[in-house]
Amino acid sequence: MLKGAIDEVENNVENRLEWIDNVSKVNSS
Repeated sequence: MLKGAIDEVENNVENRLEWIDNVSKVNSS
């Protein structure tokens, strides 16, 4: 149960980092 929750948080963090990366690329171009 806890392991699944941790995996979900890690996935959310990765998605957010990717999203931030994409946004900064759009803003810089």
